[in-house]
Amino acid sequence: MSSPRSFEGTHYTDVNHSQFNTAGRDQYNTYNTIVTNQETVLGTLKPVDRSGYYVPPCMRGTRKWLVQSIHCWLNDQQATNILWLSGSPGSGKSTIASTLVSQLGEVGWLGSSFFFKRGDIALSDPAAVWRTIAFDLAQKDFLFAERLIENLNERRVDPTRADIESHFKYSIEDPLTVSLAIRQRAQNHSTSTMRSPVVVLDALDECGTDPSQSTQRQIFMGTIIKWSRLHPSFKLVITSRDQHISRSFREVCCHIPLETGNLVSHETTADIQTFFESRFADITSPYSSLQSWPGTSIIQKLTDRAAGMFIWAETVIGFLKQGPPKGQLDLILGGAFRKEGDVIDQLYEQILRHSFQNPEALDTFKRVVGAIVLAKTPLHRDGLKYFLGKQEDESSIDFILINLSSVISTRNTDGRIQINHLSFTEFLCNPKRGKEFAIDHTTHSQMMTLACLQIMKEDLRFNICELETSHVRNDDLNLTDRLKKAIPSHLSYACTFWAEHIQSTTVEVDILSEVREFMEIRLLYWLEVLSLIKQVTTAIRALILIGEWSKVSYTIIVMGLRLMGNYLRHMTKGFSDLQQMQGNSYLRL
Repeated sequence: MSSPRSFEGTHYTDVNHSQFNTAGRDQYNTYNTIVTNQETVLGTLKPVDRSGYYVPPCMRGTRKWLVQSIHCWLNDQQATNILWLSGSPGSGKSTIASTLVSQLGEVGWLGSSFFFKRGDIALSDPAAVWRTIAFDLAQKDFLFAERLIENLNERRVDPTRADIESHFKYSIEDPLTVSLAIRQRAQNHSTSTMRSPVVVLDALDECGTDPSQSTQRQIFMGTIIKWSRLHPSFKLVITSRDQHISRSFREVCCHIPLETGNLVSHETTADIQTFFESRFADITSPYSSLQSWPGTSIIQKLTDRAAGMFIWAETVIGFLKQGPPKGQLDLILGGAFRKEGDVIDQLYEQILRHSFQNPEALDTFKRVVGAIVLAKTPLHRDGLKYFLGKQEDESSIDFILINLSSVISTRNTDGRIQINHLSFTEFLCNPKRGKEFAIDHTTHSQMMTLACLQIMKEDLRFNICELETSHVRNDDLNLTDRLKKAIPSHLSYACTFWAEHIQSTTVEVDILSEVREFMEIRLLYWLEVLSLIKQVTTAIRALILIGEWSKVSYTIIVMGLRLMGNYLRHMTKGFSDLQQMQGNSYLRL
């Protein structure tokens, strides 16, 4: 990759507040005052926690030509302020975005980044993007923060409402415009030496993919177009597939396509060859007998077969590490090269056929992978067993995850399981592509729904954290250890997402019976858990979803709403808004 030093030599004004002393001592003092309040006020934005999702950057020595092109665009104040990097699945868009984020961060130019991830509710929600980016920008620019806090205090924008246009106007557009105007006046209207923080959005095609979010996605795309009307110094980098992208979006972007297949560039082909050479050197280093293996001709064949798709190359290397290298490579060479068609599908199919040949292993595979694929947010490894439809030996789960380590990984940071690339999820969810390995969405949604209801049936109880008094706010107590013990990850997941899963099931007698029992016996215990994990606002949506799902059984939703109303009226006594009651559990009264 290009070194961050490529940014050096460019004249710019750093966004750090220490660089703006020339704007006047009064502004600096104002900044110190803002700092004392901004943690509380900016906290109302409730930015999405993105720390658990990490995409590795490009391997050193690759993609130099592409990153240099992006740097040239960043330094061009006459160019349109949106750069769109498009490409097919597996072409390396996210790794390039990750590399750019790292380099911008090193030199202080990064304003914010948001890596969308389909299947993760928090990381695919269009309504969460601008308030999260606004929170990040406020940490970088004190003038931006000052204006944003003013807008929040004056209630010009309400972060608790999914009003994306309002979020953009008063959390992004207005603070950026005002902060720029102040600096222009301070520098005698000159903007030639100014540089504003860069914002990076990765995998835009994975934003708002749920059918219920289609309208929100359209509104969000409209706000991106509005970004193009901001000052040219406000740079926005976007990566996505080249599908379902409107003409109006294309017209406002500087576009760099990443071609694959027959159109793959010589530079990309050379980068993939470099990748293979480096990774094979790592694989062969422990083996004295493999020092010259596999040879130039085989590396060239693998490079040609990859056809510009880094995900194919990465999956091959991951598969080679799962067994004796020569034997693993022979499986790849003996299968995929004899077929025509989608090379990544062929590779996925070959890996699965090699590992799951007998019916029992295939059944376990489908239940384990079905839970991982349909999870609304990555499941914790320790909690996976609760969502498989029946009790499963931990060694069987380990067998599945070990054999799929080239496509599914367990994060070291938080122990959560994630599929490494969207293309594998799409392969599994398409019967024509996945064949006997395909996941039936309805069957596994029903399995997940029943699992969530069963978890809540077994674990929910009155005063779950065994608190001694109800007269102290939850926020005023140190509940970290108690929450971890009383509300493990699988219970927290079930309470948060059971209604989301039920949407994709049919109204079966067994599920309807479980829901009715839940409403009659455990509804208030559920609300208590939601208040403890700060997810009270999901309760209303959950009850609406249940009402839409049941349709013929309106008594369920009526019962739930009546109990919910009584509970919320009790909770809100003495509280001015929902944000205050979010930190309280009054079931203990």
